[in-house]
Formats: sequence, structure tokens, C-alpha cells
Amino acid sequence: MKLSYLVIGLFAVCTTFSSVTMAQDSPELRAKAADRYLKSVPMATMLDDAFASVAQQMPADQREKFLKDMRSIVRVEFLEAVSKEKMVKVFTAEELNAIATFYESKEGASAMKKFGVYMAEIMPVMQKEMVQAMAKLRDEKK
Repeated sequence: MKLSYLVIGLFAVCTTFSSVTMAQDSPELRAKAADRYLKSVPMATMLDDAFASVAQQMPADQREKFLKDMRSIVRVEFLEAVSKEKMVKVFTAEELNAIATFYESKEGASAMKKFGVYMAEIMPVMQKEMVQAMAKLRDEKK
């Protein structure tokens, strides 16, 4: 008899825990957390940083035109909507809120401001490595 009560009690605890966990992570909560993140780290700012890092690899006299063209051609709202959709799919509400909390902090905001410089430093190395890897794969297939 005591075993039955124990099993029923454990079932009740597990069911309650599952309900609480699900209540803390729903598509609606994820969407709200994704909005918070995108407010903390606006897509337009991230794109401007990316454009600036690419522009640094170009001749100086072409940079301004490149930046102007990219800002007028790239659909920020579209990329933000897709980004939000994918964040809601991949991350939990708790994870998204943690990321937003970091970028809202003094350290996170400082790190984000440096991200463009970091990308400018790492992108040429990453691109070179990818080109070499693709060439090696191509050679191995021959």
C-alpha cells in the first residue's frame, strides 16, 4: 500500500515539475526572449559591424560606396525576422534571456562594440582556411 502512495506521489511531483518547466519555456516565452535579445543587439548594428569588417578588406576609396550599397540592399527586417524564428526554434527562453542579460550588461555591451574589430581580424584567416580546405577536398576527389 505504501508503495502505491509513493508511486502516485512521484508521479504527481514529476507531472507538476514538467508543467512548471513547460510553462517556463513555451514558444511565446521564447519569442518574447528573442525580442529582448534583438532589442539588446539590434540586427542593424550587427550587420553594420559585419559590413564594416568586410569593408576594411577593400581599398579605402571603395569602402564608403560598399557600405552605402550594403545598407540599402540588405533587408534588415527580413534577416531579423528569420533570426528571431531560428532563435525561437533552437534556444530555450531561459537561454535567450541569459544571452540578452549578458549583452545588456556593461561587459556584454563592451564586448559587442569590439565584435566588429574581432571579425575584421578573424575573417581573413577563416576565409583563407576555408579556401585551402575546399581546394584540398577538390584535389582528393580527383
